[in-house]
Amino acid sequence: MRQKSNVKNLMSSYFKGLTTHLYTLLASVSLCLLLMPFCYANMASGILEGTSAGSAYASRDIDILSETIDITIEPDFSQAEYQVTYQIYSPKSGTQIPLIFEVLDKNTAFSIQIDGQSVPVQTLDSDDTRIDPETFYYPAEFIETINNAYNDSVNNALNNKPEFSFRGDAKYFEVDLPQGEHTITAHYHAYPTENLNDWTIRYYYQYSLKPAQAWKSFDDLTVNLKFKGEGTALNADNVQVKSNLINTDVESPTTFTPPIKPHYQWHFNHIPTDAIEISYQVMPSPMVQWLIDLDEHPWRNFVLSIIFFGSIHYYLMYLSRKHNCKKGLCRANVVIWLGIIFVPLFVLSVFIWKVELIDWLLQEHASRFHGYILLIIVFGYPLLMPCYLVATLVVNSYLKRRFVA
Repeated sequence: MRQKSNVKNLMSSYFKGLTTHLYTLLASVSLCLLLMPFCYANMASGILEGTSAGSAYASRDIDILSETIDITIEPDFSQAEYQVTYQIYSPKSGTQIPLIFEVLDKNTAFSIQIDGQSVPVQTLDSDDTRIDPETFYYPAEFIETINNAYNDSVNNALNNKPEFSFRGDAKYFEVDLPQGEHTITAHYHAYPTENLNDWTIRYYYQYSLKPAQAWKSFDDLTVNLKFKGEGTALNADNVQVKSNLINTDVESPTTFTPPIKPHYQWHFNHIPTDAIEISYQVMPSPMVQWLIDLDEHPWRNFVLSIIFFGSIHYYLMYLSRKHNCKKGLCRANVVIWLGIIFVPLFVLSVFIWKVELIDWLLQEHASRFHGYILLIIVFGYPLLMPCYLVATLVVNSYLKRRFVA
């Protein structure tokens, strides 16, 4: 009776310890999976800025009657040509600076024509005092920002009122302008901004209309979008070209469907948006999208990986116990400990291998902006390996009893 009681107590202790190990295993694996999304995070910006372009700031001495924006985009979307034409009215004659352009890109050639004649373009330095910003119209949001800064107790006590100022490298020209209507044309090239926050790079051009919100009058805006070569490279089935300008036929942002036309036009008597945006992105193929969808479910990836590598390890343990122990060699311990060390490493490495595989399949269109994915191993391995160690020793105990008996 005493022997049976001892056996019963021993079995009870064994299963109690096993239950505790299983709870520990589940908790550690859950913590590991919860940490994985943070390993994909990246503190660096996922935006590579292109050319900053937008409507001109208008002098208080002129009225802008209309603005026509011609945007011509290269077939591969690598560069765009801007030609922006302003019809203005000057109520008086004299030397003045009618417009200031914040087109910021050192690699961009910028030219101005007035009534068909070229005029010299000057660049504004950050500490330039020749231009008084108060003589120009600027959006109300800047005035609100300035007032909020002035209302700050420190600035108010020091009587330190901030002033609106143009950004360094802004372009302007000075001209003797007769009274009447004139045509001013700005011409420059622009490079797209690259958004790396998706699996494929999203390229887009932005043209800010915020300065136009402060003009004395706004009556007419025309946007002409042209694709060179009829958008040859943009007609692929997996290419997505969009604009945030409203298509009056469907009342929604325009998605250009193949075949891409050589010319699109929009006409407005109001400011339609803060910034015009034209974007281009190569979308993943169905197979690559399937792999991406898998990456969105770390639990599924983890379970499939642990089943796959764990099954291989179990099979090798089974063979080593079956054959070696009958010969008295018992070299199964080598298989056990190699699996304990490498299976957790392989399971976690799947997350990295899959990302590299997706980037390889996307080729030059891949953003390759995935954060610190190596941290999956750095943080995950110390949590997963002890759990797998416990599970392996439990399985090994079962196999050992089975074959030794």
